[in-house]
Amino acid sequence: MNIICMLDYLGTFFLTGVGSVLFENMLHRFAHNPKSGTLYKWHRIHHAAYPPSRPMSTVYINQTEENVFFQFYLLCMGFMYFLLPLHLFLFSTVQFTVYGSLVDRVHKEIHILGSPLEKYSWFRTLRKNHIYHHNHNTERFSILFPR
Repeated sequence: MNIICMLDYLGTFFLTGVGSVLFENMLHRFAHNPKSGTLYKWHRIHHAAYPPSRPMSTVYINQTEENVFFQFYLLCMGFMYFLLPLHLFLFSTVQFTVYGSLVDRVHKEIHILGSPLEKYSWFRTLRKNHIYHHNHNTERFSILFPR
C-alpha cells in the first residue's frame, strides 16, 4: 500500500468520524423540531417513555418497532456512494455503521438501571449528560460527544 492510498484511508477515517458525530448531533436536533414531522413524532415517544421524572427503567422501553433514524442513515450513505470511490465508500460505511451501532447500544444502556457499564466512569459521565438532555431537551444532542 503506497503513501497516497494510506492518506486516502486516514483522511476518510478522520472525515467519517467527524461526519458521524455531526450527523448524529444534527439529526437529533432535527428530531426535536416539530417541522421534522414523523421524525419528531417518533422521537417524542422516546422522551415520553423516559420523562425527566423517570429517565431510567429496569429494561429498555422501546414503544416503536421502527427506527426512523435508520432511514436518514440510508439517505446519508446513498449520498456518500456518489461522493466517494467504491473502496473508500465501503470503508466509510463500515466506520459509520460501527459508530451508529455503538451510539444505539450505549444509549440503551444509559436508560437501564443496573447496566453493566455503570462501573465505568466514562459511562456514568455519558449517562449524566444524557439525563441532562432529557431534562433540558434543547441541549446535549450527541450521546458519545455531548458538548
